[in-house]
Amino acid sequence: MTLETKDYLNFNIINDEGECIKMIQGVEKIVPALPGDKVSQDGELLKRISHPPIIGILYVNSKVKYGITSKGKPIYLFEPYNKAYPLMIVGSSEKGATSNMIAIVTFEAWDKGSKFPRGGLQKILGPCGNHAVEREMLLLRYSPWSYPKKVEISQSYKEQLERRPLIKGYTFNIDPPGCEDVDDVVTMQRISDSKWILTISITDVATAIEDGSSLDIYARKVGQSLYPEGQEPKHMLPPSISTKELSLVKGAYRNAISLAITWSPEGIESQSWVCSKVAVDDAYSYKEAQVETMEEFQVLKKIVNELAGTERSTSEEWVETLMIHYNSEAGKLIKSNSMGILRHHSEPDMEKLNSLVAIDESLAKMAYASATYVPWDTPGKHWGLKLEDYAHASSPLRRYADLYNQRCMLIALKNTGGQVQSSKSLCRTLNILQKSAKSFERDEFFINTLASSKAPVVPGIITEINMDKQFIKLFVKDWNRIVRIKTKIVLDFDKFWLEKKDGQTFPIDVKQEVKLSYHINYEKAQWKDKIVFNVNYK
Repeated sequence: MTLETKDYLNFNIINDEGECIKMIQGVEKIVPALPGDKVSQDGELLKRISHPPIIGILYVNSKVKYGITSKGKPIYLFEPYNKAYPLMIVGSSEKGATSNMIAIVTFEAWDKGSKFPRGGLQKILGPCGNHAVEREMLLLRYSPWSYPKKVEISQSYKEQLERRPLIKGYTFNIDPPGCEDVDDVVTMQRISDSKWILTISITDVATAIEDGSSLDIYARKVGQSLYPEGQEPKHMLPPSISTKELSLVKGAYRNAISLAITWSPEGIESQSWVCSKVAVDDAYSYKEAQVETMEEFQVLKKIVNELAGTERSTSEEWVETLMIHYNSEAGKLIKSNSMGILRHHSEPDMEKLNSLVAIDESLAKMAYASATYVPWDTPGKHWGLKLEDYAHASSPLRRYADLYNQRCMLIALKNTGGQVQSSKSLCRTLNILQKSAKSFERDEFFINTLASSKAPVVPGIITEINMDKQFIKLFVKDWNRIVRIKTKIVLDFDKFWLEKKDGQTFPIDVKQEVKLSYHINYEKAQWKDKIVFNVNYK
C-alpha cells in the first residue's frame, strides 16, 4: 500500500489497485513516512521509495537556527513548494543573505523523535523574487526528476522498421512553428479518379520503449511533457528520443500505428488499422497549411468536414478533427479488447453553466469539470465531445496515457495475447499528474503576467459569493480566468457585504463589477499564497 497526501496533514492509504482504503488525519500515525512510501493500512512506514529532488525556500534570512551540522554549518528551516512534503531542516554555509533562497534539497533521513526530517542541500538557485530564478524553480517544482542515464530505444523497434509496410502517398505534418516532437502525420493517396485514402499515422513509441524499462518508469513518473513559455520544453522522454529518434521528422523512416480511411465523394467507405512505417515528405505550419492549394489539401478538407459533421475551416480545426477521430477509433479498439484507459468527461452543472454564461459567454467552458482517465470498463462517456469511447492515443511522445494505450492497441492488432499493467492504479496516478500539469500552467501564468505587471489593477466581475467558506470568485476578462479570493463576507438585511481589513465595508452581488488589485509576496511557498488580492469598488 502507498501513502498519498496533498498537504502532509490529510492522508490516503492506497492499495495496489489504486483504491483508497483508508483516510487518516494528522501526522502522528504517519511520521516518518513520506508521500509515495510503502506503508501499512494504518500508515506505518514499511519501505522508503526513492524521492525526487525537492524544490523549496531555504530560510537563511531567519534569525532562528535549528542547530549546527557536523561540519559546522548552521541548520535552517526548509519549506518545500510541494506541500505533500513536510517542512525540513537543512544545513547551509550561505552567509550574509538579504533574502531567503530558493534551493534544491534531497531527503536524507527522518531521525526518531525529531520534529523535522533532514535534507541535504544540492544547489541554491538564487534569491526569492528573482524572476529568472522563480521560473527555473517552477519547472523543477512540477518536473523534478532527471532523465535516466541510459536512453536507448529497443532493438525490436529497429527490427520492426525493416518489416513493416510503408504508407504510400503524400505524407506531411501540420504543427506550430518550431515544433520538434512530432507525434502525428497525415498521408493522402489517390487510388482512382475520385477515390482517396487518408491515413492518420501516430509515431509508435510503445514498440520503442519497453514496458518496465528505465525510460518507461521515468515517463510514468512524470506523466506528460511540460511546455514553459520561452523556455525549452521538459519532455516526457529525453530530447534525443522525443525530438529525434521517434519524432516524425521530414525524410526519416519511423514506425507508426496508422488508421487508413477510404473516401469517395459518396462518403467514407471503410477504415482499417495497420502497424506501418512512414516517411514525411513535408512539414507545414498551421499558417502554411491554411493557404496550401494542392489537390491533396482540398480533399483533406472534404474528409475532415465529413468526419466532423460540419465545416471545419481552419488548419487547427482540421488537425483537431483528425486527432479526435483517431482517438475515438482507438478507444473503440482497446475497449472491445477489454483493456486500456478511456477519457471521461461529466456533464456540467447546468444551473452553474447558465449563471456563468449570463455574465459572459466565454465563461461556458469554466462550468465544466476536467476530463479524467478511467479504466476501460468504467461506465460513462466524454460529454464534451459527445463520444462513448474516447481514449488518448495520438500523443505518445507527450503523454503517458497515450503510450500505455499504444501498448494495448498493439496487443489487439497483433493478436499476441499479451498483457499490460493494471490500469486502475495508473489512472489515479495520471489524474494526479494531470492536475499538477494544470497547476504548472496556472503558476507560470502568475509568474509571467502578474509578477511582471506594471499596473497591478484589473477589472473583475463577481461570479460567486460563498458565505459559508468566506470567499468570492471573480472573472478577470483580461486574464480569461476566474480567481478565488478569500475575504470576510457578512450578511446584513439580505445583502452581502465585503468587509476589508481596515473595517470598511461595501455591498457585493453576483455580476457586480469591481476593481482587483494585488501585490506579490515571494516569501510564500505557493503561488496562490504569494499573490495578495484586494477588492474595491469599480
